[in-house]
Amino acid sequence: MTYLLLKFNAILWALILFSALITPLHAAPYATPDAPVASSIKKPSVTLVSSRMSGGHTLTLAVTASFPNFQLGDQRQIRFAFELNGTTFDYKTAPQLTIINLTGFDGVTVRKIIRIDLTNWDGKGSRVNRFEENIHTFVIFEAFTTSGGQKYSSGVTESQLVIPLPVVHIHGMCTDLDPDRVPHKLFDSLKQRFPSYKEDDGHSGDFFAHNMLTTNEYPTLVSFDYPSFKEPISYDGQSFGNWIQTELLPRTYAAKVNIVAHSMGGIIARDMITQFSGRFVNRLILVGSPSEGATAIAALRGSNWLPTQIIADTLIPNVHRTFLASIRRCMLEGDDENAREMCPTFPWYSNYPLGDRTIPSDYRNFFLEYLNAYGLDPGVYYYTIVASDGAAIPHLHQTTLDGLWGPKETFILQMGVPGLTGLASELGPGDGCVPLRSQLASDTNWPRGSGPGQLNNYDDVGSVYHTAYFNDARTNQDIGNIVGQGL
Repeated sequence: MTYLLLKFNAILWALILFSALITPLHAAPYATPDAPVASSIKKPSVTLVSSRMSGGHTLTLAVTASFPNFQLGDQRQIRFAFELNGTTFDYKTAPQLTIINLTGFDGVTVRKIIRIDLTNWDGKGSRVNRFEENIHTFVIFEAFTTSGGQKYSSGVTESQLVIPLPVVHIHGMCTDLDPDRVPHKLFDSLKQRFPSYKEDDGHSGDFFAHNMLTTNEYPTLVSFDYPSFKEPISYDGQSFGNWIQTELLPRTYAAKVNIVAHSMGGIIARDMITQFSGRFVNRLILVGSPSEGATAIAALRGSNWLPTQIIADTLIPNVHRTFLASIRRCMLEGDDENAREMCPTFPWYSNYPLGDRTIPSDYRNFFLEYLNAYGLDPGVYYYTIVASDGAAIPHLHQTTLDGLWGPKETFILQMGVPGLTGLASELGPGDGCVPLRSQLASDTNWPRGSGPGQLNNYDDVGSVYHTAYFNDARTNQDIGNIVGQGL
């Protein structure tokens, strides 16, 4: 009997000891690499610090990961997954960042750069399609620490990935990108509102310049300075298209651009779209653009006397001398063909002094007539931003000052000089240079709407002079609403 009791006790103690030995294995349900421990003092964390395009086709992600209580022999790994323009990068296909056998201390942090060649993202020649819209997607990251046969996970963290289409500004007639003379705030406004536009526009001030793509960064905000004021607009349109196609787009991974076009720049952009079938334009924003011609340009170009006299007269207050000087400089350079192509397609003056006219009152602008007849490209979104509270240069009629001032009175009035009355504003409101009817292309049969191939009369910003749009907060807000869609 005693023998049996001793044998039973021995078996019982053996079972207890065996149970104690195997209990730790069952206490760790995520002991295998495929079952990571979700909560632990070794739980890592991972954050996407920045993302940018560089070199035209490389997506660069900067990642910071923290691995607490990391010890010699532990292994660290970061994995990620996201979808980009229809291509999914997942744990199996995306380049994985694996860090093995790194020594460290509590809270050790690792910063790594992940580079993805969008022309060969899997090493087998697979490409991501070039962007035709702003890219706004999410990147999913997960960090792991493997220690003592256990795998500790950060859990899935989600971060935004934003890649904007380039925004190209093209200026108006006889202006340039000199920041001392053109202190615009458009690009500065976009950079403040959308961090994805902050990469590099060549300057840090309130103006936009940078028509030289000299860095290896993804150019988000750039300007095009067309080469000639003397050649036909079609020449500048072709130059604009060639520049986008051969210089700008190869520096990006965009298939299309968004264009902000001021004044005559809008005519050049529209002509470029007709020449290149709109294949690399997503959105065109026409800001104070004379789709049916500009009466101020017609008056200036139509007179040998007006540009010189109005600048020379120091008794006239409130005249925008810088703008006038640039117009005069431009016109003195030669017979600028593109100024003729900016004349209105509608009657614009009748009592202009015959001896002082270089363009007849019945001058027919065949270029604009042809361009307007071509219409809108079905693949491009068109927008107008207009101003209607200033006086456009009106159709001249007999007034109390006609015999004394002639066209001079007209130009002074449209510049806002008080005290002169008598002119009938037959052309209606405008921005002081371009009548509203021309800004809205009112006499065309273009379809109106918000879709591609339609003219979206987006906003009337009220009392803004023609050269001051990009210093106007509402105008810049409107432009941001349009080009920033999806960001």
